Amino acid sequence: MSHPVSTFSERVQYFLRGIGAAKTFRLFARKVISPLYERDAVHMAVLHLFEGDDSPERIREREEQGYSGTVFERAEELDALGACEYDGKVRAALKKFLDGGSDRVAAVVLRREPDGGGHGVIGFIMLDCSLFWYWLRKLEGELPDDAVYMDEIFMMPEYRGSRITKATRPAMRAYFRDRGVTKAVAFIKTHNTPSLKAILHTTEGCSGSLSGTFYRTRLLGGIIDRITPPEAVRGSIEASYPGQDDAAAIR
Repeated sequence: MSHPVSTFSERVQYFLRGIGAAKTFRLFARKVISPLYERDAVHMAVLHLFEGDDSPERIREREEQGYSGTVFERAEELDALGACEYDGKVRAALKKFLDGGSDRVAAVVLRREPDGGGHGVIGFIMLDCSLFWYWLRKLEGELPDDAVYMDEIFMMPEYRGSRITKATRPAMRAYFRDRGVTKAVAFIKTHNTPSLKAILHTTEGCSGSLSGTFYRTRLLGGIIDRITPPEAVRGSIEASYPGQDDAAAIR
C-alpha cells in the first residue's frame, strides 16, 4: 500500500512539533533533572592570606568610597549595623549560614549609607572550617589545620565586576592572623571566569593560585555533595604556593 507524499505544509508542521518537543525536554531537564543531579568540572582556587602586598592605598580608596569589610561570627551582629536597607535574601542567607554551626564565620562587604545612618550588606564570603570535610571525611580526612573553606561567594549584581569583594581581605587577614589559618580554599566551576579572577588576583595582602582541577557532583539539590578524586584534595591544598599569579591564565 502506497502512502501519499506529504505536502510542504505537513513537513513544516512536523518539523515545528519536533522543535517543540525538544524545547519541552530541555526545559524539563533544566527544571527537574539538573537540581537532582549536577556534575561539573571545578578548579581548586587557593587564597593565601598573608602572601602579598598590603596595598594600603587601595584599602584607603575603598574606605573613602564608603566600602569596608568585616567578619561576623554570629547572626545577631548583623542587627548592630544600624538602620539601613538590607537586601532581604542576603540577610536571610547570612543568618541561616551563621546559625548553622560554631565553626562558621562570614566576611562581609559593607556599604556606608549616604546619610550616615548605617551600613548595608552588599556582598559576603561564607567561611567554614568544618563543612568542607563533611563531604570528604570518610575518604580523605579533615581540612588542613591552616585552611578554611569558602563555601559561597556573593556580590549583589549591581556591584559585580568592581572588585569590591576584595574589601573583605584585610578583615579576613586580621581575623585569622592569630587563629593559625593561612589559606582559604574554594571550588569554582571552570567556566566561572569572574569568580576565579576575583580570588586569584593578588592584592590587599593576599595572593591567589590554582591547585588542580576536580569534579563536583551534587545529588538531590546538594544533600549529597562530593569532590572527586577526594584523595587528591588535601595534597593539592598543601602543595599550593603563593606568588603563582594565575589570574592571567584565566580566559
